[in-house]
Amino acid sequence: MAEPILLYILEKKEVEARLHEVVLSFYRVHRQLPTTVAGFLGLVAACEQCGELVALILKRFSVAFEHQETYPARDAMFVVQLESILIHIDTPEMTLKFITEVLTVMYGNLLRYYGDDAASRNYLKEIERPNFYDELYKEE
Repeated sequence: MAEPILLYILEKKEVEARLHEVVLSFYRVHRQLPTTVAGFLGLVAACEQCGELVALILKRFSVAFEHQETYPARDAMFVVQLESILIHIDTPEMTLKFITEVLTVMYGNLLRYYGDDAASRNYLKEIERPNFYDELYKEE
């Protein structure tokens, strides 16, 4: 059975909050946000706290991503919690699905929350739906 903290941080709003910390940390260093899936995957793969695992998974499955300069997390605790989700997923294949189907959709949602509806719509067009995100969060 999963630990209660993992069940809590897997809630949609909690994963989005932790992903927001990664995105904010990237923005503080680079002063821009990616508008493509490959750019977003590069954003996550460049994070000092969780990027190594993400990059390894993406490379293992030959998923293209834009290589970015590494950057530190503003609040490492939240990023470590996001990494904990990835570590506790049973298989590398499911970890890949979480990164490429859940986190990618959440980033598109974040772009909308940040007020850039056009960037969000254009970005989300790159992602095939329904996918693992819809399976996990269909009732929320």
